[in-house]
Amino acid sequence: MNAQYKWYALRVKGGSEERIKEELEKIIEKKKMQKFINNLEAPYDEVKDKKNSIKRRYSSYLLINADISDDRFRDLVVGIEGVFGFLGARGWGQRQDPVPIKQQEVDFMLKKLEKKEKPKSRKSIIVKGSKVKVIDNESSLCGFWGEVISVSKDFKTVQVSINVFGGSNQATITLAVEQLEEQKKV
Repeated sequence: MNAQYKWYALRVKGGSEERIKEELEKIIEKKKMQKFINNLEAPYDEVKDKKNSIKRRYSSYLLINADISDDRFRDLVVGIEGVFGFLGARGWGQRQDPVPIKQQEVDFMLKKLEKKEKPKSRKSIIVKGSKVKVIDNESSLCGFWGEVISVSKDFKTVQVSINVFGGSNQATITLAVEQLEEQKKV
């Protein structure tokens, strides 16, 4: 890795992070300036706040690992529509270098995003009495069908009664909703 590469936060128009990232990648390739950039990330994810409304964490920013010592490259980046500039670059008329982000801050943000999986969209809500199939490959009951006997208040876990060994024995287990698939209604 080139010693000139450093991480910077690029302020961008909120909600346009992916579009600006793609446009920046195309322009850099077209202008043959790939040597100035090592990595480009749109580090946002969606989280629910206390009121269950969705907020975007790290929105309005792109993380760029680049060598910005060349003014042409820096001007190219900030000249893209929707890019407001590098975080830490201040002043009107006077040129100040952006402040690089510490590697541990970048690692923290990217690691937090890797762990966070987007929730699966559910077309139906599992309720008491629903017929469900265990789809968690790590469960010894994967592939078994059962009936929901209770649902937690936060709708994240359910208790399922499953017939095992030919239906002669009942097993009651608690599973996360993501580990189940509801029987499709015909």
